[in-house]
Amino acid sequence: MNEEVNWIEYGKKMENLGAIDSGDLVDMADKMGKQLARSLKINQIRRFLDALRKIEQEFYQIPGSAGAQQIEKVKHNLTMLRPKLAYAAGRNKD
Repeated sequence: MNEEVNWIEYGKKMENLGAIDSGDLVDMADKMGKQLARSLKINQIRRFLDALRKIEQEFYQIPGSAGAQQIEKVKHNLTMLRPKLAYAAGRNKD
């Protein structure tokens, strides 16, 4: 399977995760994972997943009556994962 991932299309879909069918989300994650595995080292993937888990923990620690500022911080951290991942992938290009 040498399928190229359409990152722009996935980025548009990721704007509203709640609107994506769970099967499509799993398919997107699978394709993205396979594509990234070709260009990233295991340690880089681990660091990305660690950052993602940290954001997940921050999200679950937000109280139900939390202000928009805390939620915006989580959104910002999620958004910043994209350039971090791009940087990691770019480091391996020869």
